Amino acid sequence: MSTIFEYIHLFTDVLFIWPWGLIIVLIFGWFLVYMLWWLKRDQNRNRYVDSVKFVFLEVKFDELNEKSPLAMEQIFAALHAIHQ
Repeated sequence: MSTIFEYIHLFTDVLFIWPWGLIIVLIFGWFLVYMLWWLKRDQNRNRYVDSVKFVFLEVKFDELNEKSPLAMEQIFAALHAIHQ
């Protein structure tokens, strides 16, 4: 039990006796709140990314294709336009 009172005494010494004690405690508190906010935001992002269903599309074309590469480029351009 005495260690708890020693920590409380140390906290009050830092807060009230040191000239910059209050500023140090406020900065530490702000940092703690910021870390908790950052962890919660990261948890929400991970939950969202895990809920998204990803789809992998494979584009196959015939090896004996007699069309020019420009035709395939136009297909990719059309697919890109659909995405936008």
